[in-house]
Amino acid sequence: MRKWMFCGLLVWGGGVSCVSLRADTTTPTKEDAYEKKKAECQALDVPFDKLKLYAASYRGQVVEVSGKITGIILSLRAKTIIVETSAGGSVFVTNVQDNPLIVNGNRVRVLGRVPSDAVTLTELEFVAMAPPAAERREPIVTEAAIIQGKPSPPPAPSNRPSTLTARGTPQNPNPPASSAPNVSGNWLEQRIAALKPQYKQVIARFNPRLSDAQRDQFTEAILRFSAAHGVDARLIVAIIAVESSFDPNSTSHSGAMGLGQLMPGTASGMGVTNAYDPIQNIAATVKLIRGHLEKYKDRPDAFNLALAAYNAGSGAVRRHGGVPPFKETTRYIWKVYNLYKQLAPDMFQ
Repeated sequence: MRKWMFCGLLVWGGGVSCVSLRADTTTPTKEDAYEKKKAECQALDVPFDKLKLYAASYRGQVVEVSGKITGIILSLRAKTIIVETSAGGSVFVTNVQDNPLIVNGNRVRVLGRVPSDAVTLTELEFVAMAPPAAERREPIVTEAAIIQGKPSPPPAPSNRPSTLTARGTPQNPNPPASSAPNVSGNWLEQRIAALKPQYKQVIARFNPRLSDAQRDQFTEAILRFSAAHGVDARLIVAIIAVESSFDPNSTSHSGAMGLGQLMPGTASGMGVTNAYDPIQNIAATVKLIRGHLEKYKDRPDAFNLALAAYNAGSGAVRRHGGVPPFKETTRYIWKVYNLYKQLAPDMFQ
């Protein structure tokens, strides 16, 4: 657990609280203010287990969590509360403003912003708080933009959801650039459910030894992180297939690790604590290729340069003024290119 240093009191459940509880805290005005803030922030209502696992795909987003206050940290400048969710996980909510609801044992709803460097969900920055609603349906993602801005061309997501196919041969090797669709969280959840069977089937072809649970985990991580970073999920499938054949325990002779074959220095620099953890590895793989695509977006050969940088390092690309003259890198680009064409022919028409 993260270590906290503070000057003040840590008040756990059953201990002494420095904040008194009012007799009636459910005033309509406060409820209205909370709902208004929730709408303004386009807050996501996501199951906590998914929030914790895929926190990196929600960086900067406001999310809603519900649970019981089990701890209060009082300091000179700020207040932090510990909320234990109904799913069994806990999260620290920092910079909490004074609120009569802040009493150990109280059940609350909290709006909080996911930190910009989150890998797993351990804390949220406070936005608003309210008592639990009278009735709460099963958590779903509410309308909120997951993809913002313009993805790096090429490749770029088409205006329709990604699907996997092995039919057809692309006629144009340079996929056209397009703006990312204005995808809502609700849309994303629906598309993940719809696309999972196709992606799981393709992943199984590359590594038939994977269990159904592993294929499900890899698929969901690829779809979520690709959506969060504006990268075509089919490109990520192609990269991982070429890198490791979807073997999460793969290690190369040079020390590259896991699904996306991350080098130790690269993994460490991206905050990956265990490169053999599929979730962390996929998150870093997507973020890394997105960064390369962004870096070379103004170059006509951006796609090749991004793959070359992923394989040989951006330093090699810089030193050689383009794709390095390495046989391994050239073969790598062609392998990813040809597989991506098979998986996403619509990107090359």
